[in-house]
Amino acid sequence: MVDFRLRTRTFKELFMLQHKYECIFAHTTDRLDNKELLNKVKFRKIRGKKQLLQLVKIEKPDVIHTHNHPDELGKWALEIKKKTGVPVVHEVHDMAYEHASKTAKQMEKAVLPNVDHIITVGPGMSRLIRDKYRVSSTTIFAYPNRNLLPRIQKNTIPNRGIYQGGIRAKDNPKSKFNHRYYGRIFRKLLDQGLTIDVYPAYELKGKSVLGLNFKNHEPNIRKLYKKISTYGFGFVGYNQTRSGVMDIAMPNKLFEYCCLTPVIAMDYHDIAKFVRRNGLGVVVDKKTLRLPDDYNERMLKAKEKIIRNRNNYTMETQMIKLCKVYRRCLS
Repeated sequence: MVDFRLRTRTFKELFMLQHKYECIFAHTTDRLDNKELLNKVKFRKIRGKKQLLQLVKIEKPDVIHTHNHPDELGKWALEIKKKTGVPVVHEVHDMAYEHASKTAKQMEKAVLPNVDHIITVGPGMSRLIRDKYRVSSTTIFAYPNRNLLPRIQKNTIPNRGIYQGGIRAKDNPKSKFNHRYYGRIFRKLLDQGLTIDVYPAYELKGKSVLGLNFKNHEPNIRKLYKKISTYGFGFVGYNQTRSGVMDIAMPNKLFEYCCLTPVIAMDYHDIAKFVRRNGLGVVVDKKTLRLPDDYNERMLKAKEKIIRNRNNYTMETQMIKLCKVYRRCLS
């Protein structure tokens, strides 16, 4: 299996290794967090299509599994398939929405209808791909790997929470990343008696602007999970009150929280449906962010449910789907 982007947050590869699949990572970036957890994986740095083709000819993988946006890497994979016959599975983490560049839209149109199978990280993305390109896909939730999870701490305080992930310190409506400005959102939650510690996905300048308790970026996934388990809730939401793109978003942090601590989620369609269906916490209105009157009681019940059912939200429960996708491509 050749994988273009190292997805160290889901660790599908750990499961694959346990079941005697050989994994080869062809990566274009030097940032490989938590690489030590994948010590049986072959890592190969590539700089272009010729190097990738050479690697495929040498290693002779059964499947090429690409990730992220349908970008140039996806086009490389399809060109290599024509020369080698190796089937391509593309895992979609995001789409080329209205704000995307013309090039991104062209790449998506060239890749998605032509790969052997598509994997999505959420059901809304599968619906969008079906409606847009008339092709089916398989949803595989980005749950954590079971053996990376710490023990759940039972006596956490429901009012003490964590946000971990991408964040912007300044409000800039013209920026395509402004959905990660949480100033307004966090102020409304703090005014209701909550506290929030922020673990940014990268080092952040100007973080005092938000007036929050910022922690250092934690690249070690085991340590991050252990820290999440000490909080009474994890926050999931965006600085975007309009429906649309965010209604089909299913961020990694949602799946990490649901193994470790209850969730406060803004009412974007797919996120809200997932939290409500599984009893993982509370869903708040995206404009008012008003907590329910029985907030403490509901969060304590959610914590009990997570303790009982946490193994339902691990990557091991999803991997049979991935194995079926590979077998379908090879049959």
